[in-house]
This record gives sequence, C-alpha cells and structure tokens, in this order.
Amino acid sequence: MKQLKNEGKAELNFIPDSKFINKFELDNKPIRFQSHQQLDRLMKEFHKIDKNFKLNHPEEYSLLKSFGKKFNLKKNFLKHSTHRSSILVKKKFQFQKTNSIIINL
Repeated sequence: MKQLKNEGKAELNFIPDSKFINKFELDNKPIRFQSHQQLDRLMKEFHKIDKNFKLNHPEEYSLLKSFGKKFNLKKNFLKHSTHRSSILVKKKFQFQKTNSIIINL
C-alpha cells in the first residue's frame, strides 16, 4: 500500500502471513503472477489443501479473486480497445508486457 500511496502504482504481489505459508507449504517470499493460469493453478492447490479455503481464508481469497479480475480487465481492454478509448484508459491503467498490472491513481 505504501508504494501505491507514494508512487500511484503497485505490482500485484501476494504476500501471505507465516500461518498461511506454513499451512500451504509456500516459500517465504511474495508470489507474483505472470498469468491468469498461474493464479488459477495456485487457487486449485489451495482448495485441494483446504476444501473451505474461501471460508477459512476470506481475505486471501478476496485478494486473489481481485487479481483475477485485473487479469480479465487487461484481457478485455486489449481485446476491445480502440485508439480513442485506449488514450483515455491508458491514463488510468498502464499495462506491461510481463502481464503484471500497474494501476495509476
């Protein structure tokens, strides 16, 4: 949030707490998604370990779902953009080739 506040943009990184890391046997480092498919695979793994992932980890679930929405936004933007609308939207959203999304406020 500091980066978003100070710079007006931020990467979409998932940084779980130590309990979450231990439960799901993750590395102790931020997870940065390069594609929607990577996000989907990780969500499936979480659901395999915890059938009630959505209920037991509502904050993590909501955050990861919002990442999926951002990937969909990028996909739809690139699919349906016209020159005029892309000029207006690019002032608000800056897309990079890495499939990460930077939101400029």
